[in-house]
Amino acid sequence: MISRASAGLCALALAVAGGAHAGAFISATEGDPDIITHPTDYTGTGGPLTVEVCIDSTSPHAAEMVLPVQNAISTYNNLTAHRSNSVFGSNVPLGFVDFESVLLHEMGHCIGLAHSNLASESGLPVADQDYTKSADGSPNVYDLNPGADTIEASGDDVRGDDINLCWYENGANNPFFINAAVVDSTTYSRALTNLPVGDTFAASATRDNGGVYGAPFTEAVMNQGTFLGEEQRLLAADDVSALRYAQSGLDSIADTSDDYTLVLDYAGSSPSPSCDITVSFDDAETTFAACAVTTLRIGPPSSDHERVTSAAIFMNTGFSWFFNDETCGNGMFEGTEECDDGNLVLADGCSQSCDIETNWTCTGFPSVCMPICGNGKLQVTEGCDDGGTTAGDGCDASCQVEPGWMCSGAPSSCGETCGDAVIVGGEACDDGGTTPGEGCDASCQVETGWICSGKIARSASRSSD
Repeated sequence: MISRASAGLCALALAVAGGAHAGAFISATEGDPDIITHPTDYTGTGGPLTVEVCIDSTSPHAAEMVLPVQNAISTYNNLTAHRSNSVFGSNVPLGFVDFESVLLHEMGHCIGLAHSNLASESGLPVADQDYTKSADGSPNVYDLNPGADTIEASGDDVRGDDINLCWYENGANNPFFINAAVVDSTTYSRALTNLPVGDTFAASATRDNGGVYGAPFTEAVMNQGTFLGEEQRLLAADDVSALRYAQSGLDSIADTSDDYTLVLDYAGSSPSPSCDITVSFDDAETTFAACAVTTLRIGPPSSDHERVTSAAIFMNTGFSWFFNDETCGNGMFEGTEECDDGNLVLADGCSQSCDIETNWTCTGFPSVCMPICGNGKLQVTEGCDDGGTTAGDGCDASCQVEPGWMCSGAPSSCGETCGDAVIVGGEACDDGGTTPGEGCDASCQVETGWICSGKIARSASRSSD
């Protein structure tokens, strides 16, 4: 095997917005753009792959790191793509840096993921670092043109001879969603030839792109950039797709014998011979946050695969760090949580940061959440909402459409359904049809010369002259 000795120091720049796409890998370079990097100990054998994570017991903040480290481990093990994962106004105080959010990013480096934007290592001005991760081609100068939409890292960027290093879904190039049933070399590509018609470069999950691609307040965890007061403790689609691509193994084909499932395991305090990733505060190692990584080529000499051989996360003490004391999604009340319904599902009343969502009410732990009926807002479980809770007007006190009515819009407008054999509202009759000349007309009013009776007026008698 050939050691690349790529002792990368992957740092997260403070207060710099960045972008990411469907995944880039720390070993990929202009000379080897197709390199896929795997976590520690993967050599081509499929099955569960356990990576032990430890905290340096001698480090400052050692005790405070325990719960955030466990939370980040759980997030990677769940491997679920989320939207609206960039949150302000949660339990992170203004002026503080969320340790768990930064840790999630650095842990991604330690298991093989690169910055998927150009980031600070490009040497470019901050304003240009959002562009999708690439090599600079010839003559070692990046070609940066945001295209007609003027948005960096969207699909219409004009990048000249820059070499794309990010993997995207063939024909889709939307970094905020995963449409493919499997993520491997049959569904994802780095080459630009599989882009959808009209696209010229791989798009990235930047903050600016979120609204454009249907996912506002979303960005990839593996971008370089965090903000004071920001919470970003959930993976986005391109974070997940990159890891799933790597887990398709040496053949880059899913559901074959070399596939693995990554399992991060909290191994307590170091030193421990089983630790694959150690977390500590060490001002001599970084000015903010970093993961120091070395890698080794695996497989045959022509292989495009490497694995991490050593990894360590370092943080600098010179910032106001916030250590999360909550585990959102466990169904228990902790810290400043307003609710916890036992999951991290979006738009079910209890948010991904355990705040009660607008127009919902939640009670108990695990929380039971219901939309607020009568506010004129049509929500997930409501069939209607007319702005009130009065029964008999088409929309009942539970915001469900009453029999014989039809409701639409928000606030809902409800009207009788003539011809359904149910007399409601202003209907004088309803014989189950709308054919005139039978006593009950198409507006469910009694026709001249007829009398109708019964709550379900299916028959009518002609009155005498």
